[in-house]
Amino acid sequence: MSNTDKHAFTAVLMHSDDEEDCVGSTSKHVNVAKNSKGPVTVMDGSTIDSRGRAKLIKLAAYALVVLIFLPCTEFSDWMMGVATTGLGYCLFPTKSSGGGRDWILNEDGTIAAKHQADLVLGLGHHPMVLVDRGSERQFVFDEETILALKSGEYVTLTTASGQGIGKKGTQEQYATVEDYTWRVIEAVADKASTENAILVRYENDNFIMVVNDNMAFDVSYWVYEAGNTVNFVGGNDVAATKMAGGGRDWVINVEDGTVSPKSAPHLALGSGAPVLILVEKGHSRQIVLDNMEGLMKGETISASLSSPGNGDMVLSKKYEDEKMYQGWHFIESIAQTVEERAIHIRYEDGNYLRLVNADTGEDEDLVFDVSFW
Repeated sequence: MSNTDKHAFTAVLMHSDDEEDCVGSTSKHVNVAKNSKGPVTVMDGSTIDSRGRAKLIKLAAYALVVLIFLPCTEFSDWMMGVATTGLGYCLFPTKSSGGGRDWILNEDGTIAAKHQADLVLGLGHHPMVLVDRGSERQFVFDEETILALKSGEYVTLTTASGQGIGKKGTQEQYATVEDYTWRVIEAVADKASTENAILVRYENDNFIMVVNDNMAFDVSYWVYEAGNTVNFVGGNDVAATKMAGGGRDWVINVEDGTVSPKSAPHLALGSGAPVLILVEKGHSRQIVLDNMEGLMKGETISASLSSPGNGDMVLSKKYEDEKMYQGWHFIESIAQTVEERAIHIRYEDGNYLRLVNADTGEDEDLVFDVSFW
């Protein structure tokens, strides 16, 4: 893993319903943190100067691009927040400069963080997820690989199309469930990681074990739905890791070369959409916009990409329904190949990247924002 991968961080799209500063509001930062349950918005009451922000930019880990807003439409709303919580809901407007919402447009089609101009928007690796069986994104293994896996042999997991299934990093994360702490490493899959493909073995006609790591393939929270992630999870010993009856139970489908959860044979292992992150300028995964000229002129453009990929990718919302945490609403952002799902953006005040509703042309009051300023 390169230094860029270690220091890349999540951009966020943020919005407050009130474009003007609320009376008496204090300077507070809203960060997006990724834990075992996904992105969580965290309220941090401390203030950070520009040097502190630069340090955070350098030290932050992978982060997701999300859309966030804070509801505070009237002064009475803010006063109600003071009366009930001691804090105003409207802490700062959508267009808050001096941090993670400040962007530079480059003539080469890239978008740089204004306070760390050597970092530009890019795409992360494809996460391993569940997909509908038969989907074009399902993993299909060749006959030799699938038969070897079914027989319990040691297998390097590379799909027939050349995608290598590997670890996002070597650093284990920890998740505590019912007073038991599990070791977790996120799983990724793309053609760039074939050299890092893991060695696995199918054991007890049930578990897909990562060799020498005491970790098993595990469906996140044992929720069987398309799009849910599948990661490598382990306990303190093999007996704990081999917990049957849920998201670690797998069936090898020799007939079509796929792998399915035993409890959901209509699903299969597959590749998810990459998230938007920051990478070093010049990195192979940096994004290049198709219409940077239009964006520079202040026009509203479709966020289609000329690279990475073959010019068929667009920036998009991961889902339409907003998630919420402590008064903040957010939507994660991804890249995909469905053109009609592209978000529309406009560059404002020589600083902000605002979303615009593609159907109505109205501003969405959402801007790109770097998590953990």
